[in-house]
Amino acid sequence: MKGEKMARKKTFTQAELYQATHDLILKVGYANFTFQLLSKELDITRTGLYKHFSNKDELLNAYLNAKLEEVVEQVETTQWPTDYLQKLDGVIDLVFGYAETHQISSMVPTQKWTKENENDPNVIKSKDLHVRFFGFIQEAIATGMKEGYLNSDIPPIVIIETIFHIINIPNQAQLSNAQRLYYVKKMLFEGILKQN
Repeated sequence: MKGEKMARKKTFTQAELYQATHDLILKVGYANFTFQLLSKELDITRTGLYKHFSNKDELLNAYLNAKLEEVVEQVETTQWPTDYLQKLDGVIDLVFGYAETHQISSMVPTQKWTKENENDPNVIKSKDLHVRFFGFIQEAIATGMKEGYLNSDIPPIVIIETIFHIINIPNQAQLSNAQRLYYVKKMLFEGILKQN
C-alpha cells in the first residue's frame, strides 16, 4: 500500500498531461471525460490536477490553445515551397496532421464563442490564434486562384470549409492515416469524376 501511495504522488509534465488528455477524450468523449479518469491515466491524484486547473473545461481550453499555438508557430516558421502545388500539398498535410485536435475542439462546448464568454482570456487567445491560422489558409487559397491553379468558380470559403470538414468524416473504411490522406488529396485535387 505504501508503494502505491508513493507512486500516485509522482509529478507529470505538461506534455504528458496534454497527451493523456488528448488520448482520453478521443477514447471516452467529452461527456465521460473526468479528472478521475485522467488521474488514473497519469497515475496521480485528482488533487494534482486541481492544483493546475479548476475543472475539465479549463484544462481542455488550455490544451486546445497550446495545440493551436503549435500549429500557428509551424505555419509561421515553415519555409514553404515556392511551387504552389507543393505548398498546397503541404498545407493539406498540416491540416490533416491536426485532425484529431480539430475533432476534440468540436466536442468542447466552451470552444464555441458566445456573448457570455467573449471576455474570457482563453477565448480571446483562441480567437487570435484562429484568425492567424485561418488567414494563412485564406491566403494560400487566394494565391491558388490568382495564379490559376484553383477553380475560381468555387467560392474560396467553400474550399476552406471543405478542407477543414473533410478531416472530420469518420474513418469507416478503416484506412491508415497515410491512405486516407492520399485519397482525400486525390478527391480535392482531381475530383471524383474519372479523368479521360
